[in-house]
Amino acid sequence: MTLNARFPVSSDRVQLSTATAAGDTVQNGILVDGLGTVARVATAGGTQWQNGLLLTPTSQVVYVDAAAGLPAGTTWQNGLPLAPGGALCVSSGPIAVWQNGLPRVANGALAASIAGASDPFWANVVLLLQGSSLTDATGRHTLIVNEGTPTADGMLRFDGSSSLRIEDALADFQFPGAYTIEGQLQEAPPGNSTSVLVSNAYADGGWEVFARGAPDLSGGFYGDGGAFIEPATPPWVTSAVVDWAFVSDESGSALYLGGTRIGIGGASPQTALSALYLGREGPASAKNLIGGMRLRITKGIARMSGETYTPMTWPAPTNA
Repeated sequence: MTLNARFPVSSDRVQLSTATAAGDTVQNGILVDGLGTVARVATAGGTQWQNGLLLTPTSQVVYVDAAAGLPAGTTWQNGLPLAPGGALCVSSGPIAVWQNGLPRVANGALAASIAGASDPFWANVVLLLQGSSLTDATGRHTLIVNEGTPTADGMLRFDGSSSLRIEDALADFQFPGAYTIEGQLQEAPPGNSTSVLVSNAYADGGWEVFARGAPDLSGGFYGDGGAFIEPATPPWVTSAVVDWAFVSDESGSALYLGGTRIGIGGASPQTALSALYLGREGPASAKNLIGGMRLRITKGIARMSGETYTPMTWPAPTNA
């Protein structure tokens, strides 16, 4: 292990972690673990600059996953690639060259290992959209631009005329048994009359997660078999980021907002096979989203039960 002027390096990679722990300390202006072997990072929340790096209030370095390429508008400052807004570009790709004592991949991003909290159900995760790029962190699916120009800045962003779709491995989104669909939404009121976050809805059926603009500000889940849960309160559409989740297994289904169960229903198997749309309802009906979102879909597992749970801290873990 060597401590570069900015980052710990081991096994020829910059060592980063999205987790924090007691005993962390600030070295060279950034938060690291107590031994100085791992630098703490986050995908959003930058409020200050230190030594040419954008940091959170707790001195975590704000980063973006550049495995698919450097974001458009990336600039180089003090020898480091920074995305628009200031996030540091990193990648888990193969090392191509060393520059200024740091390993780089071919596109210039820092070659890094990014650790975080573990997910005991990682093998069941069929889609993970962290929001740092237009990619599926599971590697199972390719996101296709359906219309407009979706963007990613720590959340997937849609402007009311943009959306994404998935056309591969669609059986991942058929749920004959247990499943969990969860994420975060940030849609400032009044929003559209009805905005769809994620959907495989088509002419003869399917399921979707939606939110409504003013005056309702509510949200919920709709699917085949009469599945429909949409409590009047509390509001989904606020200026803040809200955590939501829908789970189903043989015992029934439940809708959560902010970690609190707000609605229940019967078991809700969903077996429609159709393209998955993000930021709109489907090919026939738009209902485009204006705002940001993150998304994780777990097949075969109902992650939540009971009246409350603790929403996870994003980015979601990507290891078991």
